[in-house]
This record gives sequence, structure tokens and C-alpha cells, in this order.
Amino acid sequence: MKKLQYLVLMTLLVIGCGKDNPTGEIPNEPEQKLSSQKILGDFTLFDEATGKWRNTEIKDNVVTAVIETPFDIKALVATVRIPDKATISPDPTQKRDYTTPVVYTITAEDGTKAEYKVIVTKRLLSESNIYRLHFKEVGKSRDHYNPHPSLNQHDKNADIRIVVPLTTDVTKLTSVFEISEGATIHPKAGQTLDYTKPVEYTVTSEDGKTVLKYTVTVIFDDLPKLSLSINGEEFRNVPPGGTIVFGVNVLPKHEDIRVSLVTEDGKSSVPLTIQKVDDTNKKIHVKLPDTYLNGIYKLDVRIAENNSAMSYTFVLHGGNPVFHYITSNGGGPKTPNSLLYLAEQFGIFASINRKDFAKHSFFIKKNGEYLPLENARFHTNSTTIILEAPLELPNTSLETGTDFEFVIRYEGKEYTYPLVNNKNEPVKVYIPKPPVVTGVSKTSVTQGETLVIKGSNLFYPHGDLRDGGRDKINHYTAIRSRTPSKELISMIGKEIDAQGNLVLTVPFNFLAETEYKLFIDSNVDSFGEVETPITIKVELPKPTHPTMRIQEAEVYHENSKYFKKQLRVKFNGDISKINIKAIVFPEYQNAKITNFIVYEGSNSIMTGELNFWEYRDVYTRRHTLYVLFEEGGKEYKLYFNAKRGEQND
Repeated sequence: MKKLQYLVLMTLLVIGCGKDNPTGEIPNEPEQKLSSQKILGDFTLFDEATGKWRNTEIKDNVVTAVIETPFDIKALVATVRIPDKATISPDPTQKRDYTTPVVYTITAEDGTKAEYKVIVTKRLLSESNIYRLHFKEVGKSRDHYNPHPSLNQHDKNADIRIVVPLTTDVTKLTSVFEISEGATIHPKAGQTLDYTKPVEYTVTSEDGKTVLKYTVTVIFDDLPKLSLSINGEEFRNVPPGGTIVFGVNVLPKHEDIRVSLVTEDGKSSVPLTIQKVDDTNKKIHVKLPDTYLNGIYKLDVRIAENNSAMSYTFVLHGGNPVFHYITSNGGGPKTPNSLLYLAEQFGIFASINRKDFAKHSFFIKKNGEYLPLENARFHTNSTTIILEAPLELPNTSLETGTDFEFVIRYEGKEYTYPLVNNKNEPVKVYIPKPPVVTGVSKTSVTQGETLVIKGSNLFYPHGDLRDGGRDKINHYTAIRSRTPSKELISMIGKEIDAQGNLVLTVPFNFLAETEYKLFIDSNVDSFGEVETPITIKVELPKPTHPTMRIQEAEVYHENSKYFKKQLRVKFNGDISKINIKAIVFPEYQNAKITNFIVYEGSNSIMTGELNFWEYRDVYTRRHTLYVLFEEGGKEYKLYFNAKRGEQND
């Protein structure tokens, strides 16, 4: 059955072919024309080492390109675009040296050829910049150099400052530079050099036309700002040559650490020997000087030129004792200017080892003579040392003056210092002597007026008194005045002038128009009262009204029948047109009597009964008073002494 099918098929094929080709011959196919295209459409250079591409220009079968560093002209490959059935020789995708022109042949499909000459020119660069610098030993960090954008070929002698950690060994640093393409640097990068001093580098551009010099300076500033940890109390009793230890927040190279002991005022310092540096605990051990004066100090610690710290103050009291100055008893703010060498108690500020305080003794000294001070002790809750002058008059020929010295004796040695106060002013030492009066500023004085008693040893200023001192020293000098009838009135003096004269005010308890003989009783009780040959006359202050006067004044006795303890004042004129305000006691801060009746017909006023104090001062003590009145809008004063009325008036 299958054979039959094949036969039918073949028959049909023969019949079909015979209709178009009656001869039955098979015709030839028409011939195809081969391509003659051999044009180089594109030629692009590629540097495998850098991954960079460079386009070229093709014109008249010549390919040109300009390259520069970092292109390697001796190892470039190319990509090309040519017709589909054309070939190119040699193979452009192979690395090739283009230092001389390279000829490529493109063969078309029809066998025709075209040659292309590739000419590559290398352009030399003219830049000579440094862009980056770090050291292998330090590594890249915030400290590596990054020049300012303005740094270019127009800059000459540029400075580069590179910061490294303080622990860096700058004598052996290996440089790593990033410079302009094609440029060279001298000394060569990668060399290990000493940078303790600035190093100069010369950078030459690839074309040799641009040369720049750079000075590289290495500085230390990588550590944080130094701070100290000091417990000053631990140092208080460390002896000379002893060790003190303090903490720091950071440690550099040990050889860079410098420690000095500085006085509180900063005026002097001494370098200290570093005995040990504890890197683990960040502590520094230093040795104190073999001798030092007790006092308040600070530590100056330096770990670099621009990295140092000054400690808080601390006390060193293990050395030689030091007297600083006299202060008030208890160390208060008052500045003493004098010292009475009798019964006075005063304070001093001195740097003394408390543990050995009992071994110290204290003196004031002049002309080789020592005057001892007693009962030395520390004031409660204070660093002030309390000292006392003796209770008895000193047996010495020394005179008062500002030329005394202060002496401390300790363990067989003597330490002498100027006797000064906290302002560094000399302190005047008073040596008590009997008072001497040589005269007065005037022999006729007015109540309320200043009177100067001339002489020496008239009053001794003093501070606090020791126990028993009030029996020896008064706070004033009394000038006692006696009338011919032996009536005693005193003037109080508490001030001396620069010449040692006693300055006082004549009180209002002196009777006017009366002469008084003067006696002096200085504030040193031991000398007693001393009579002087001086007599003074006391007068009332002048009235302030031009015509009004007090004609008569009388204070009535406390046993008077009609006017018990009353005061009557009569004027020399009409008082109906004046306003009498008060009768005043000027001796007692202007205490006033305002309880009185005005008798215009008799031009008199009469007070009510005086109280105990008023009666005592007016009748017994004969104090001066004044009438205060107003006339025409102006106040006036009329001074008077009242006569004493009889007992049965």
C-alpha cells in the first residue's frame, strides 16, 4: 500500500514541473555582489590600569588622539566600529604601544583594503600640587593634610602643618603623599625622615615647567586639654624632699612632662623632679624641693607647648615656718596698723606645721632685743594664730616705732620677717611710756571746739585686750580739769594725730568764763594722773541771733517751795514775735526740753519739772544748754549756763 502512495506522489511532481519548463532542465540562480565597505566608523582608546577612556578624531584615514597621565601610552587597547563583513588587522583589542603611529588595515568583504594610521600624542601636565599628606605611623585621621582650595601653582613656599598624637616619634615618620598627576616630589614620598624640624619638599610638574616648594611642619596637639586631680590636704605636712602624687586626665610621652611648684602669687616657681609616671592610673609622682618655706602653692603641669594646667592652691606646712602678717583677733577683715605691747591680744597669719605647733615660740624684735609674746594658740575653727602681749609694763629702753621685726623660733633655728599687716604696711609697735604734755593748741577755747593737747605718750591705740587687760588699759585718755574750787570736769580723748598729739573736743559740761587747770590720765592706768602747768579758759559758743540774748537763767532746787526742779530763762527783748521751739542739751546728741510756758509780759519761759537726768545735768553738772527759736523763717541758737537756785526759793 505504501509503495503505491510514493508512486502517485512522484508522478504528480513530474507533471507539475513540466508545465513551466517544457524542456525539463534545472535553471542556475542569479549571482550576489560582495561588499566593498571598509570605513573605520569609530576608534576609542582604553587604559585598563586606570579604567579611563579617550575618544579620537578620524579624518582622511588618520586617527588622532591626545592623552595625558595617568594614561599609559605603551599599554592601550582600543574598541572600533567597522562594517559587518569587514575585518581589521592587527587586533585593536590587544594592548599596544602607541608611542609611534600604528597602522590598521580594514579588509572589505570583496577583498579590497583601506589603511588607517593611528597617531596618539601624550600631553605633559603643568600642575605641581600636594593634595594629601599623612604618615604611615599615624595613619589617616582628621589630622592629615588637606590644603586650602586656594593652594595652586601660583602659590609659592606654601606651609603645611600636620598634627600628630603627642606620643608619636617624630624622628621616624614615613610620608604618604597625593600629588598632581605626573609630578615628582623630592625628597621622595615613602622615605622615613626626621620631622623634629620643618622639612622642605619640592614638587616639579610633569612638564618640568612648574616647581613649588612646601614646608611640612609636624605639631603635637592630639591630646585633650590637660586637667589635674589634686587633694591638697594630703600635701599639707609633706616634708622637704618628700613625694606628692596627683592625677591627670591624659598622659603624653614621659619625657615631655614638666612640673613646677609655684607660689600663690605666681611670682616665683621651682621645677620639680618627676619620680614616677603611673600610666595605668594616670598619676604623676614628683619630689618636693629639699628645702621650702611653708605657705600656699600651686602646681604648674605642662605636657606640650600649648597644653598645660595650673592646679588649685594647696598648703605645704612641712618646711620652714613663715610669718605673713598681723591680722585682727580672729582673722576678721579689719586691717591693724599698730600693736600695743601691753595687754593686747592680736592675731597673725603664719604658715606653721600644726603637729609641731608647741615647738614654736614668737617674739617681736628691734635693735637685737627680743620682746616675747605669750599664750600662742590657734583661734577656734580658724587658721589664725592668737598671740598676747604681757600684762606688765615692759622693762625695755626700746622706743615706739615701725621698725620692729617678727621672729619665730623653731627647732633651734630663728626665722625673722618684717612686721607688717595684710596690706604689707609696716605695723607701728607702741612701747608704753609716761605721758608728757608740752602745750595746747589754744588756751581760750569754746565749748564744742577741737582742742589739741601737745606732747607724747598721750594715748595708745590698741586692739582687743587679753583677759585682765581692761585693768591695765582704758579705751580713752582723760584730761581732767579743775576749777579753783577743785571742781573736777573731764574731757575724753581717743585720737592722736600724726605727731602723737591728743585731739579732743571741748565738752558742754564746762562752765563758761571759767579757768581750768589741766591734768592728764593716759589710757595706760599704770602711769596714773599727771599734773600739767597748763590752764585753759572756756567760753560759751557765740549766739547766732544778731540782738536777742539770754539775760538770766536759773534752775530751781529740788527742794524749792514753788518751782521744784524747774528751769527759768529770761531774754533781753520781746519774745512775743519769735517761735521758741525747745531747750536743747548739745552734750547729749541734742536731747530737748519742749515742756515749757512762755511769759510774754516778762520775756521769760518756765519749764515744767525736770526729770532726774535733766535736773542732774542742769543743776549738778552745770551743762551748757541752748534755746532754739525761729524768727522770720530762720532758726537761731542762744547758749547759756543756768545758775543754781537756793534750796528754799
